Amino acid sequence: MASERVVIVGAGIVGCSLAAHCDGPSQVTVLEQRDTVGAEASRQGVGMIRRLGEDPYERALAARSYERLLSLPSDWEGMPLWRRTGAVIALAHDPHHLLDAVAHVRAGGMVIERCADTRQVAPLLDGKECSRAWWMPNELLVHPGALARYFHHEATHRGVTFRFGQQVLGLQVVSGRCTGVITTDGLVEADRVVLATGAWSGELAATAGLRRPLVPVRRSVFVCDQPDLSVRSHPWSWVDDAGVYVRPAQGAWWISGCEEVIDWPRGSNASTGVANEGQWQATRAKVARWFPSLADRR
Repeated sequence: MASERVVIVGAGIVGCSLAAHCDGPSQVTVLEQRDTVGAEASRQGVGMIRRLGEDPYERALAARSYERLLSLPSDWEGMPLWRRTGAVIALAHDPHHLLDAVAHVRAGGMVIERCADTRQVAPLLDGKECSRAWWMPNELLVHPGALARYFHHEATHRGVTFRFGQQVLGLQVVSGRCTGVITTDGLVEADRVVLATGAWSGELAATAGLRRPLVPVRRSVFVCDQPDLSVRSHPWSWVDDAGVYVRPAQGAWWISGCEEVIDWPRGSNASTGVANEGQWQATRAKVARWFPSLADRR
């Protein structure tokens, strides 16, 4: 088989993972507009591996990701890649909402239990008004930025070339076939091109005349200090149909009200931004009901 030139656009967790898993006699190059890996959405990722979800395709992907993560070291060169915290998923309204999903994941061997008192396993979650809650003692938290760096290391050792500071302007198409990518430094020819550019993927595909209806949405995540509780040992907790979760971090909580606002990228550095007071107040109202001890935190 002749060697193929493969270009992967984007060095986030997806692009780096693809590069580390490429098989066959291929010459692989990763192009990244920033000066490091995992600098955009991967750096913002909260990293909860949620195997109990509404969508069966997402459950299947999460299950595969879970098993793959367990095959990796939990720590690598002083960086934590993943850790087991357990998780609670609660329902505010419909107690039957996830019953088919529960049956599905149990059939796959996942440990999941009905949680009568959420405070026994997740002290922050006030479950008095929950219609139902599920406790999953084996769920994981991932550090996406560290995982991207790990895959970058693995890919580099397999001979993959990473070129940073390379902004891709569009795709070159010849006789109906994509033959390369056009960058600020000129054309990079390729036999195969993979777009791993997240929110930018639809825009780049359009330069080849392809319509990919990918709509990027933005969520806000707030960081609240919590020095008076053992944060590290607390499970990540999500009130699914109320749209609010808290995720333990080193000495802090990451909190989201799960709002999703369509926000098309404008140039580079588009994944980051500063939330406004109105966004925090909307999230705080949910926090006050379900995680009351965090409501007055800044």
